[in-house]
Amino acid sequence: MTTSDMTDDQILQMVHVANTGEVDQAKLAQAKAKSARVKQFAAMMVHDHSQADAQGYDIARRLKITLADSAEANQLQNSGQQTLVQLRSEGSASFDRAYLDAQISEHQTVLNTIDSKLLPNAKSTDVRSHLQAVRAKVESHLREAQSIQGSLK
Repeated sequence: MTTSDMTDDQILQMVHVANTGEVDQAKLAQAKAKSARVKQFAAMMVHDHSQADAQGYDIARRLKITLADSAEANQLQNSGQQTLVQLRSEGSASFDRAYLDAQISEHQTVLNTIDSKLLPNAKSTDVRSHLQAVRAKVESHLREAQSIQGSLK
């Protein structure tokens, strides 16, 4: 699929998949992390990504569109599930660093996807505004994850 093929319903599905993957991993981190900063970061992930997901559904409802799968969304979902499986198998000593490594990688991937595929193809001003808000949060999350990672021993 070329970038010009993405529709608003597929774009909102991509954002939904990214949000749910982050929430699932963050819930695991809340249970497994040792560092208080990592636990706080995970709580922020659950809150922010749950809120963004609800906003995406509100936009879809207002625009009367149904979220639609795409090869990109399926690939993102599979990648998130693989990361979750890997994180579940991490020992407690290495979990915090592994979780932050995953967060940094995933947030950078999502930023790149928003910039290269989603924003250029968003047709609705509501979808475009949502993507810009999500992008700002994702960028903030990336910086925070990098900061925490740098503070871990």
